[in-house]
Amino acid sequence: MLTSEIALMALISAPFHRFAGGKPIQVTSYCPSPDGSTVAIVGGDDSLHLVRVEPGGEDRRLKLPGGNLDDASFSPDGAYLATWNPNGGVRLIDVRHHEEASVIGVVGSPQRGSNLEFSRDGARLLIHGQNSSPLLWSTSRKELIRYLGADKEIVEYAVWSPDTAWIATMTIRGVVRIWDGVSGEPRLGPLQLACSANGIALDPSGKRIAVGFDDAMVRVFDVEKGTFDGARSYEDQDFFGDLEADALRYSADGRHLLTGTSWWVGSWSAEDGHEEWRSDLRYDQWKRLRVTYLPGDAIVFASRGARMIDARSGETLRELPGAESRDYSLARNGTRLFGIEEGGLIVREAKSYDTLFAITLDPQGRVVVRDTAPRVESNR
Repeated sequence: MLTSEIALMALISAPFHRFAGGKPIQVTSYCPSPDGSTVAIVGGDDSLHLVRVEPGGEDRRLKLPGGNLDDASFSPDGAYLATWNPNGGVRLIDVRHHEEASVIGVVGSPQRGSNLEFSRDGARLLIHGQNSSPLLWSTSRKELIRYLGADKEIVEYAVWSPDTAWIATMTIRGVVRIWDGVSGEPRLGPLQLACSANGIALDPSGKRIAVGFDDAMVRVFDVEKGTFDGARSYEDQDFFGDLEADALRYSADGRHLLTGTSWWVGSWSAEDGHEEWRSDLRYDQWKRLRVTYLPGDAIVFASRGARMIDARSGETLRELPGAESRDYSLARNGTRLFGIEEGGLIVREAKSYDTLFAITLDPQGRVVVRDTAPRVESNR
């Protein structure tokens, strides 16, 4: 057994005996900062903490109800944290000053296709909740830029292009519009692309839209031509299972399109539609499949299990088996992998999957960060 595994097993079995006066409080949800150095966590006591991920790391307990952080998002510079407010709307938290900067009054709550995501420069926040029009919010001016939707339309999906220059929205009836990512002004549409869809992805140029249909078929719409491009149609692929909306994504260079179901994930050429590789997931626990590119052209698929796949060959490099109690998330810069396991919130090195830290809450609600990194023994 690896040293890191021994350390983790010891950590899992020991902490429940270390705390006097009660059991540790379970970490129920979390959101890592872009570089993985800070993590927002909520415990079973509904307390919200901002924690430095280092031994004895600083714990800032905010006097705010925690709610659920599954759909929360840090700004790219880590200065702000956007979360759904348990009392309604969206709250923007100033991380540096550990206080609530503003509460954005919006109708809705997290749902399938919901979104809280900052622009690349952090100046704007895309907000999309249940049965409501998405909106674009200025984080610097703390004001609404624009609602992104026509009157009485129910928007099911709202996504940034990879460079956050554009926003694509799709209604429950399959009507797509493209909006300017800075001003929020309409740029294209309405386009009737489908009767019903399971997700959309906009390529970096904003010229192609991948549409996932209910039968797991994916077709690509050419914005300039105004038609579906037959050469880039994926309808002849042998798909099965329900398409996962969060797994439909273009690579940063726009050359590859990734998609998958709870049973498999695959990569296709964005130029001619040929299948590049497909990987069988084998676990019916792989729900809420999410796809993230890592530096070095490797990718991690994280849900109730995590797998690192070489994006060029489809070869599985490393894997953490799916389990009902686990839910993994990757820091945006690709350095650290976070997941709730039996020993608390476990932080791993993303490339090797070695454990680095374990974060727990003691019975008094204080955060404890333990170093679980493997030790290199000296030859002396």
